Amino acid sequence: MPLKPGSSQKTISENIAELIGSYKKNGKIGNTKPRNLAHAKKIAAKIAYEHAGRGSPTAKKKKKKKK
Repeated sequence: MPLKPGSSQKTISENIAELIGSYKKNGKIGNTKPRNLAHAKKIAAKIAYEHAGRGSPTAKKKKKKKK
């Protein structure tokens, strides 16, 4: 069940769906055991976005300091 490479929204959505399917089948996402389905969705989104090299969708962007 390797995640698909790529950073398009379609690929990310497919990876999230694959991770959620893994949770529904095994009760785990990788080595993580989420509390419930909502928590599993958050973890799956974070994993998929990080795999795509986009970071987390809820993460704040860091600002560069002016000299």
